[in-house]
Amino acid sequence: MKTILRWVNPMPFLVTAFFFSSLQFSFAQSIFDANYNNFNFLAANKVHKVGTDGSGVGNITLYTNVITIGAQQIDCIVTTVSLTGGTFTLPGTPGAGTIPFDYSATTGAGMTANADRFFSPTFSWSSAGSCRFRFQFILGGSYNNGTNTGTPVILQNVYVNTYDIDGNGSANSNQNNEFSAFNTAQYKTAAGGLLVPSYNSTTGFTRFRSNTTTNTTAVVDDNTRLRIGYNQLSTLEIIVGADGGGAAYYFLDLGQGPAWTSTPPVISTPVLDLSTTSGGLNNNLQTCLTATRFTEGLGNITGSTNAVTEMEIQIPAAEILDGNSEVLLPTTPTGVTDSIRLGTPFTGTQSVVLGGVTYQVARSVSGGIRTILITPTSGTFTTAQAEAFLDELRYINRKTIPSAGNRNFSVTMRENFLKMIPAIFQMTVNCGTLPVTWLSFTATRQATATVLLSWRTTNEVNAKDYLVQYSTNSTTWSTLSIITANNSNAVSNYQFTHATPADGANFYRIVQRDIDGRTDISIVRQLLFTNGIPALQLIGNTITDGKLQLRINEPALLQIIGSNGQVLLSKMMSSGTQSIDVSGYASGIYHLRYKNIATKLLIQ
Repeated sequence: MKTILRWVNPMPFLVTAFFFSSLQFSFAQSIFDANYNNFNFLAANKVHKVGTDGSGVGNITLYTNVITIGAQQIDCIVTTVSLTGGTFTLPGTPGAGTIPFDYSATTGAGMTANADRFFSPTFSWSSAGSCRFRFQFILGGSYNNGTNTGTPVILQNVYVNTYDIDGNGSANSNQNNEFSAFNTAQYKTAAGGLLVPSYNSTTGFTRFRSNTTTNTTAVVDDNTRLRIGYNQLSTLEIIVGADGGGAAYYFLDLGQGPAWTSTPPVISTPVLDLSTTSGGLNNNLQTCLTATRFTEGLGNITGSTNAVTEMEIQIPAAEILDGNSEVLLPTTPTGVTDSIRLGTPFTGTQSVVLGGVTYQVARSVSGGIRTILITPTSGTFTTAQAEAFLDELRYINRKTIPSAGNRNFSVTMRENFLKMIPAIFQMTVNCGTLPVTWLSFTATRQATATVLLSWRTTNEVNAKDYLVQYSTNSTTWSTLSIITANNSNAVSNYQFTHATPADGANFYRIVQRDIDGRTDISIVRQLLFTNGIPALQLIGNTITDGKLQLRINEPALLQIIGSNGQVLLSKMMSSGTQSIDVSGYASGIYHLRYKNIATKLLIQ
């Protein structure tokens, strides 16, 4: 018998999009579970909103009803972001009425088994080239013709299959696809597999490139297929390209795709969590003149290979209001020698020593985004070194009266070709209206299907009370309780239990009221319920005969991942009581991923 010593509460995944060297935050959007079902980019549902055929840079095309989840239709806005080294061109012997922006016929010269529901752009490259697309998912019927936008949604559990990453038979015709901010990747790594991953430092994306120039006519052939998995997304960016000239066709299939002839291993991207004491990957704190840490504790990285290539921190230049008075402190400095200045000029490199390890810190700016790239002077970070650097990282504003406002730092790490999904550290600077200092706010699902809200504060000055507020849409809020403030300079701990959370999304926030009427609102926390119970439940607290007993309430993909990042199990689970054989697992910590749940199992 093996004992499960720890079952960490489920936590929602990151609700953030990071594209185009800019920070776009997606809070309080409606959430829908796609459950890896098929999307349909049909020619009949395609409307060109900007441009006549989608093939010009900046062209915008609307696809209606790409998927229906429950009773809700979802639309998709596709933007042609950039195009270099070629043009959209139909294949030879094209089907009648087709266009190269999204080729809808089943066959054409050099291809078979295309499908209308795929997004299938076809090109003729004059040299090495690429095209970048942005897919924005919105509520059905919400598209605004004046602004070319719609009401954004968050989609959970989405697969993107990309087929036929091969060549056209000419020299240097190797094709490639690039993706970012994904959770899993699957491609054939055994004999016959033709894809090689790498990291593109120019785009910041992971590139999957064909190692052959030979053309494979069967579009869905396993050897040239890649499947990318997202726990959730709102906006998706994909780059397609090739090393040299000639015809090149691309086939993007959002959905399960056909069964693999031989299922390849699932490669999981390590996870970075700045808010390790509560659900969610982001951290939100407030300060005036105090050096404030980016993270709330240890254990920020899970699924690591123990070889972190680099750490990256980005912030919009417009948010740095006090120039070089604003700095990051990676160590305890004797002065300002070890500080990383956030003002101008934002260039150059410096060395920082931490724990006997010397790190190179390089600063650069592009497109209004200031980037700090941290690497060891040789080799890679160990996971422990990356954790230590992150745990020491603090923000401070040395201006006598700092300028109030939010500083949003996007933090990510890369391990070889896998770049972690960015986590956000939001630092609220306000010296004039801070009635309290927030230390933490968590919302935790209890075994009784209730929600425990806990928050910690300090430096309460003229604080009156706290309003515990609740919403099912993050727009309309109701007050569940009013709790009197301790009004103490010491650390204060507060709790409230919500006994009746709704099925679906539940949003919570704390509104702090000052004696003079001023208010301050906490970060919003979110939990998802299904029929009052989580999607996955552990039965008992022991493993009998080497079997882990689970109760599945929502079918989805379950993964068990070792501490070294290796995926030990990847299995689609059906509803009901399920038994997982773990008799061959050694003692240690394992990571379980299932829908919006991230769980640690300690087995001994």
